[in-house]
Amino acid sequence: EDTLSLHDVFRSLPSDYVLMALVEMNDPGLVLMATHRMILPFQGFRPEQMLQTLGPFFKLEEMSAERILAHFKEDRSRGVSMGLLLGNGRSFLATLKDIRQAMQTMAVSKPEAWCRLDVTLLNHLILAKLWHLPEKAWEGTIRYTHSWEEAVRKAGTGEFAAVFLLKDPPVNILYEMGEIGELLPQKTTYFYPKLASGLVFYEHA
Repeated sequence: EDTLSLHDVFRSLPSDYVLMALVEMNDPGLVLMATHRMILPFQGFRPEQMLQTLGPFFKLEEMSAERILAHFKEDRSRGVSMGLLLGNGRSFLATLKDIRQAMQTMAVSKPEAWCRLDVTLLNHLILAKLWHLPEKAWEGTIRYTHSWEEAVRKAGTGEFAAVFLLKDPPVNILYEMGEIGELLPQKTTYFYPKLASGLVFYEHA
């Protein structure tokens, strides 16, 4: 009976392999950047009414986008906060009041660590439950950017009903989600720096 040697097992085509990079999670050069959400106008959106729906769940402080950014840089707590820029020119820092209340309203069967993510609260609490924008409508209504400057600029054009500015997530959030066996919501992170890319040549024999 023929048996395969290790040489036979690993003798394969170059196309059977893919390149990968492994980075130490504690590397100080590894940074996660936020993906900000820009919400196009949708049926039933009224700025003042939408603000009222946030009141029971978030502390709303009216301030400029610059002050929101300064708050994000200074805040070292694990509290959940996000910036909200409305198309009418008003902007707010929204800070979550009570995660338990939010979890009850979202009614998702997920661990608290996952529910506490700002992207989770934006998607499943604000958009789905409070603003009645169902998940099936997100693709046609939400636009994304990694640039704080672009998000603030687009908020001032009137093209979007609302823009949500999110904090850069800490790298250890990847470890935390792995520990509880959960995936991060779509477009939660943006790794920086990006690996250099280019052409890869295979030797054809």
